[in-house]
Parts: sequence; structure tokens; C-alpha cells
Amino acid sequence: MFIPNHIAKRGASLTLCLALAILPTAAARCAETQTEQGTSAPKHQSVIPAPRIADWWFARQAEKIGLMSKGDIDLLMVGDSITHNFENEQVGLKVWEKYFVPLKAINLGFGGDRTEHVLWRLDHLPVMEQAPKAAVLLIGTNNICWGSDTPRQAADGVQAVTRKLHETYPSTKILVLGVFPRRRDASHAHRKEINELNSYLPELLRDIDHVTFKDIGSAFLDDQGHLSKEMMPDTTHPSAKGHEIWAAAIAADLDQMMGAASEPLIKQFGPLVKNLGKKNKDKARILSGPKTVELMRGKAPGRVWEVALGKHRFKVSIEDVTALDIQVALQRMEQVPPLYRRCFEIVSEEGKDGVAFYKELGGAAAHGGQQYLNIISRAGAWVMVHEAGHIMEQ
Repeated sequence: MFIPNHIAKRGASLTLCLALAILPTAAARCAETQTEQGTSAPKHQSVIPAPRIADWWFARQAEKIGLMSKGDIDLLMVGDSITHNFENEQVGLKVWEKYFVPLKAINLGFGGDRTEHVLWRLDHLPVMEQAPKAAVLLIGTNNICWGSDTPRQAADGVQAVTRKLHETYPSTKILVLGVFPRRRDASHAHRKEINELNSYLPELLRDIDHVTFKDIGSAFLDDQGHLSKEMMPDTTHPSAKGHEIWAAAIAADLDQMMGAASEPLIKQFGPLVKNLGKKNKDKARILSGPKTVELMRGKAPGRVWEVALGKHRFKVSIEDVTALDIQVALQRMEQVPPLYRRCFEIVSEEGKDGVAFYKELGGAAAHGGQQYLNIISRAGAWVMVHEAGHIMEQ
């Protein structure tokens, strides 16, 4: 968790005022909650706004009140320490400056917060005259795991925060992210709680206008569902690389939500995509296959071929449910410039699937790494080039 090392005098004064103002109501709320718990229909804590009694927490809230009072904010980034860490120079600040400063974003992430704390904070922020164009919400991990809520209660809390954002700014488009995976292995109890929480969200959020749910958790995992130290050193908070992956995974969503013009990008990159591979003369040849296999990702049934393209030899795997024809896949791969085909060989080493085509990849078009190059079956050569570039960087 990242906490600022200094507090401005004005912020300290406002902090004291905030604390004095809420202490009586906080005590009353606790008593009210206890009363409700004695009824037949208790209202659990994740949906009841509540503050945290900590100096730094109120100081940070005071700082955000000051910033929002000035307006000129187009994007709200709402969450806990995972969002807060975009201010951490060691892991997230450079990513924040690259992706979010140009979008006029404000960081409303507070380390350690649960859904009830976010509800209180939103209740005690000024409402801007000009509504933000978009908001990104990532919250709930502290309610479960070591927290006291069930996954369903935490999901109710996420719904309550989303509804509060919508009620405050009805025209703002909201992107709700699934809680990120925690712990190294998929079998860990915390991972299962997170998966259960996320499973409730699409239905709970369905009837709230201008809300999109997206689970990008798989972007942090390898094909076996393992969460590496490279992605999250402490198994909870993303590294610098993890922050980059996170920001890149929602960049297109934010462009669409915030009305970023796509025409200049099309004009700039359209000819490159259109002409990609036009000068390639090599034709792919099947050396052997198909062989029935169990693919590494999800142990999905599929088929694998040994393929030659120019001087390169590699494997191509296709998940059965895609119904993708191998010749169609090879035609796309022929468009990939020779420089990038070395990556096809890297992911085709012993025990790897090669270039693997899947029906779905958790909302992403592709995932690339030293151990895998997974692509959705409808993606073209430019997606392969993009992911091959990531492999070359590693």
C-alpha cells in the first residue's frame, strides 16, 4: 500500500474537520447496524457507508475534495491499494503518467479500502458541475479473503458502489473490473473466493445504465493459472509490468467510453494493417498432423500441426470449438513478417503448444509470453505481430 509521506497544512485542517464531523454519525451507524443485525433481514456491512478512522485516510480524502472542487476531471479511477499504487513511483506512476494523465484522471484509490469505505468517500466528495466522462471501479478484494464478508456480500458491495457512481453522475460511463487474482496457485482458497465474487457481478450490474463489466484477471496469469512474482510480487499488488498490462487491457475501453476519435488512428495505422505481409512470398507447409491433444490453457481439446514457413519450423494448435480451418490460420500467419516468426519457434519448444488459436481468451484478443502465444480464432496477423513483439521484448 502506498501512503504519502507529507500532509499539507490546509489538508490537515480539513482532515480534522472531517473527522470531527463523522465520528458521531459513525458511532450511530455502528449502533444502527447492530440493530439491523438483530432483525430477520440484516443489512450487511459491505453496503453501508462507513469511514476508516485513520489520519492518512482523512488527509487523502481532504486532498481529493480539493482536487474535485476545482473540476476539470474526465476520469475517476476508484478503488483500493491496487489503484492507489498508480501513485507509487516504483511500480505505477510512470504507467499513470503514460495512460491516465492525458485522460485527465483522478486517483481515488485508498489502500486497504472495502466497498463500505468507498461508499462513504463518494458520499463525502463534491459533485462536479461537469460530470466526468468515465469511471473505472476496482474494489472488493479486501472484503473477502482475509476480510469478513462472503463473496456474495462483497459483490453486493460492488453493486452498491456502482449504483452510487451512477446516481451521482447519470451520464458517466462506468467500467467495473473483476477483482484481480490473488495467491500463486489457482487452487488457493482466496482465488476461489475471488472467482465466486466475480461470477455474481454481470447479473448484479446488468440493470444499471452505462455500466460495463470486464474481467482482465487472466492477463496476469500463465496458461496454468499461475500468478508469477513478476506480475504480483506479493501475490496481491501488480508490479510495474502488471500495471502496464492493466492499463493496456482497458485502454481501448476507455477510448470508446470517453469518445476518443478513432479516425486519426485509422488514417495513421490503417494502411500498415492493410498492407501487412503483402511483400511476403513464403507459403506455409504442413509437415505433419493433425494430432489430437489437450491444450495447455484449460486443458481444452484441440489439434496440433507441425508447420514450415520459410526457414522457420513451429507448431500450430487449434481448439476444437473454434471450428477454425488450418488453412485459414496458415494464410494469416503467412502475413506475419519473417522477423517475428522466430517467436513462433520459441513457443513451439518441447512441452509448448506453439501458436494456439482459442475461441475466447477472457476478453483479450491474445496473450503472448515465452511459454505461449494464444490468439482468439478470429484475430488477424497484426494481433500475432503485436504479441510476438512482447515475446521479443522478454
